[in-house]
Amino acid sequence: MRLSPLLLAGLVLLSAACSQPKTEQAKTPPAYFALNSYLDQNLRCLAGQNLTLRKATVLNGAREQKTFSADSATWAAELAPLRRADLSAPALRDAYNQYDSAGWNVYQAKATAGKVKIKWLRLQLNDTGKLLAMDALEQERNLLFYSERRIELRSDAGHCPALWSYRVQGKQKMIFQDSLLFDVLVQQAD
Repeated sequence: MRLSPLLLAGLVLLSAACSQPKTEQAKTPPAYFALNSYLDQNLRCLAGQNLTLRKATVLNGAREQKTFSADSATWAAELAPLRRADLSAPALRDAYNQYDSAGWNVYQAKATAGKVKIKWLRLQLNDTGKLLAMDALEQERNLLFYSERRIELRSDAGHCPALWSYRVQGKQKMIFQDSLLFDVLVQQAD
């Protein structure tokens, strides 16, 4: 079957009108940032490096600070709390509303369903879509237990590894027990 030249030209014009310029595509908010993939990529970078970490911990006012060298297993354990903020699971696709602040490369996802643990997530990306900062609020509540964690991650998109600090702070409360307040800050010491 031959298409008439007029129909063919119309299809070409229609497809060109529907496509976005490349500059706008870079500014489009990510459907869901694959945080676990980002952390896996950083773990691969960290595996070959002997970086020194500085970890400051506060538990109910008692402060502790230590400096240590981390291998890949230590890094995997250190980054485990950050993995909970990954919203890219297919089951979570409809559980969040997304917002972006035009021109600032800041994107937010707020929970619309009450059963999800991550209540909000904020991502700050550079102009090429690389992660600069992530903030999230995780809450878990049932009859016996309440937990709230604020998770922060900071990175330098131009380096490998990009991740240079993270913080988890919050509180936990079990029924008939005192609250536990905590703040953990981990940074590269180098």
